[in-house]
Amino acid sequence: MPDRWFSLFLLLAFFGWVLWRVASSRVLFSLVVQHGKIVKAKGRAPGELLHDLADVFGRARCSGRATVRIRSGRAEVDAASLPDNVVQQLRNVVGRFPLPRLRTAPAIRS
Repeated sequence: MPDRWFSLFLLLAFFGWVLWRVASSRVLFSLVVQHGKIVKAKGRAPGELLHDLADVFGRARCSGRATVRIRSGRAEVDAASLPDNVVQQLRNVVGRFPLPRLRTAPAIRS
């Protein structure tokens, strides 16, 4: 009987891992911002996009996290920790870039 529970646990753990990998593969890039400056960036993004996002953050002088991921065939911004007006500006900037360009962008260099 314990072998069945262990096998079931392994199966569920495997499916959880697969779901986590699928969800994380949809992330294009993520940013950590402190006092209006990007302090950490991970993923793929065109340099022009990062420059424009840095301008938005610099004007707002805010701190938080922003993640751009693919949902429903388009790039969406997730940034619950940032003010609503800043999130809208981020959406406007990201919306200027077509999804194929975002997917094929070079990796962000630290």
